[in-house]
Amino acid sequence: MVDCPRQALEETYPGILERLGVEPDSMVGDRYKLSRQEVHNLRTRLGVPSRTLEEPTPEIEEMLGTMPDTVLAFRLEVGTAAVKRWRQERDIPKWDLADL
Repeated sequence: MVDCPRQALEETYPGILERLGVEPDSMVGDRYKLSRQEVHNLRTRLGVPSRTLEEPTPEIEEMLGTMPDTVLAFRLEVGTAAVKRWRQERDIPKWDLADL
């Protein structure tokens, strides 16, 4: 677990403070080779609120299930869990290569 003051954190992981609460924890973790949980814990300890995920627009809804959740999440710069939740709430089956 990373446990250091802000300055040391910024020296170890340049730019991380600007990304906390702006990018999904999983994306920050991927960028800095940290787990999503480590990023979550850092953000929480620093008092940075999580990124607020809004409901998807009609355009985003049309894309749900048309590609892997991970790919859509990357394109939208949101967490994969959000895309999965949006898709499941709308009873849209996950994308499957066999459906092509």
